[in-house]
Amino acid sequence: MTKEEIILPFRSSVETDAQVYELDFSSQENEEYISGTVQFPILGFSHFWHPASEYDYALPTAWSEPIVTKVNDSMPIFTFFDESNRNRRTLVFSDSIHKIKTVVGVHEETATITCSFQMKREDLGEQGLQLYVLDEPLSFSQAVIKARNWLYVKEGIQSFSVPNAAKKNVYSTWYSYHQLISSEQLAYEAKKFSEYNLQTVIVDDGWQTDDASRRYSYAGDWEISKKKFPEMKKSIEALQKDKLNYLLWISLPYVGMKSKHWAEFKEKFLYIDTFQKAGILDPRFPEVREYLVNKTVQLVRELNLNGVKIDFLDVFKEVEEKTSVDGWDIDRLEGAIQQFLIELSEGLKKQNSEILIEFREDYFGPFMNQVGNIFRVKDCPNNYTRNRMGIAKLRLLCPAAAIHSDMIMWHPKEDTAFAAKQVLNCLFSIPQVSMKLHELAPEHQEMLEFWLTYIQFNQEVLLGSSFEACYPQNQFSQIWSKNEKKTIVGIYQMNQVIDFDEVLTPESDLVNASDAELVLLQVEKKRRMEAVVRDCRGKVVEHRMYEFEPGVTEIRIPVSGLIQLKEKRT
Repeated sequence: MTKEEIILPFRSSVETDAQVYELDFSSQENEEYISGTVQFPILGFSHFWHPASEYDYALPTAWSEPIVTKVNDSMPIFTFFDESNRNRRTLVFSDSIHKIKTVVGVHEETATITCSFQMKREDLGEQGLQLYVLDEPLSFSQAVIKARNWLYVKEGIQSFSVPNAAKKNVYSTWYSYHQLISSEQLAYEAKKFSEYNLQTVIVDDGWQTDDASRRYSYAGDWEISKKKFPEMKKSIEALQKDKLNYLLWISLPYVGMKSKHWAEFKEKFLYIDTFQKAGILDPRFPEVREYLVNKTVQLVRELNLNGVKIDFLDVFKEVEEKTSVDGWDIDRLEGAIQQFLIELSEGLKKQNSEILIEFREDYFGPFMNQVGNIFRVKDCPNNYTRNRMGIAKLRLLCPAAAIHSDMIMWHPKEDTAFAAKQVLNCLFSIPQVSMKLHELAPEHQEMLEFWLTYIQFNQEVLLGSSFEACYPQNQFSQIWSKNEKKTIVGIYQMNQVIDFDEVLTPESDLVNASDAELVLLQVEKKRRMEAVVRDCRGKVVEHRMYEFEPGVTEIRIPVSGLIQLKEKRT
């Protein structure tokens, strides 16, 4: 950093091509909270991203709300980038476990970015706190990946094992049935699974209650609804015989006001959620952790489940700080969450060494990757843009896990090419589908069958290690992934220019998820390529040769279709 920049209270040391600043709190010995500030000029950038960002990547104001990171909420990575998708500065704190409040904003008087942070002194470990500063002009994606890798190494994170079953296309019951799901309806839907390459089913909320109010007043008992699933184990076995993986949803933090366990735990809540009509359990009580672990392990064991979808871990939070309560065996909430999830993952692995454990945004940090192996985009029904943005983020931040889309849905009367956008925006993930399959229009069936089969067949490329999510300020308008043999590019906005030389491999598929057929390719040298063009249902509409001359070439791809290019050498 230059003399124009302020870093307090840090002293610096050099680590490869980045700077690592060691925190020195000798002047704040008697303070309950420790704090520091980073300030640097706004030069050549106008965009800001952090893992909990939603849609707005503009530079924030000085009075912006604090960004809170902790074990079950986001990660302490902050990236400033320019219009051309290049990193200008990325900052990373070395602690993703304990709560850090960071305020990032423009200091008007000096046209600088001020990044001020605060955390509890008692949360500092023996290694203290470090700040990693990456100024290398990498692409946005590569800067985030490099920052993430540094944090994983710094915290000694070993990712949870990811069985191949975690990467199979999923049918979820949530948007299609909500709490009205039953074993009969599920068996009916399952008759269609093979047509769509769906090899995993997640039975969501509703299996454990006859109530359909969409609230959690009956949560906490986690007993099977005999009305909806009279012989649940048999129905699971029937689906597993067809080589299907079976996961159950469970919302562990909640104990409802009408549950059998309300009286038992009513003095052991973090707070009461009156809207959900439930209390949020406090894992600092050992009996709370024991109950939750035992109940989940019991379900997996007795039903022979392939996995569990664990929801709402982000509601574990303090609404008022307490220093100590009789009965706690861990004083800090973040530590209790860690201990609970370690006990849970170890208990589940003893039942099934290839257990599938799904978490979702916004709890996707390094530690969470140590106790789970599937990360899903949080609920964004019928919102393909939000789905794409969440997938891009999770792909960049979760290095080993299987990244799943939020459940795919659309209106039954939607135009087929537009309905296909719901699938194509999930191209670089494992798609979860939540439609009533028997009720799909024939053209929708054809489209869904083609694209789900395409995704599964090309998974090695789509989920490959070379991954770029480009132009976050445009909601990731281009995404591509490749290996040595093949590249797949997702085009998500009109009038995109594709740098073909950057992505080119012997085979290249360009998927057009924009609203226009025109796509522009920038090439630097002459190329001769064979092209197959397909529409949104996979039907071949053109087969031709392209002679690409240096410069920009216009090509046309049907909306929600693709062009498959193979290089021909002379």
